[in-house]
Amino acid sequence: MLTSIPIYYFSYQIGDFLFGKSALVVYELSLLNHIYLYARRFLIGNITLALAISIISYFILRGTSTLYYKKNHSEQGGHS
Repeated sequence: MLTSIPIYYFSYQIGDFLFGKSALVVYELSLLNHIYLYARRFLIGNITLALAISIISYFILRGTSTLYYKKNHSEQGGHS
């Protein structure tokens, strides 16, 4: 829960940055307008944030596993 709050905040901020302040769809009920605007910005921001974190994590784990593999094979004399 503690880590979710910053993620939700940044997700909404990213979506707000990508969409700006314009509304594409206007509903008769103002509650639907608020839900639509929030959900759209939040979901796009969340997808963007998840993609960025995934790419960064991939390269960190790839580098770590490569170093681990090289270290273990150099200690064993290069034999499999």
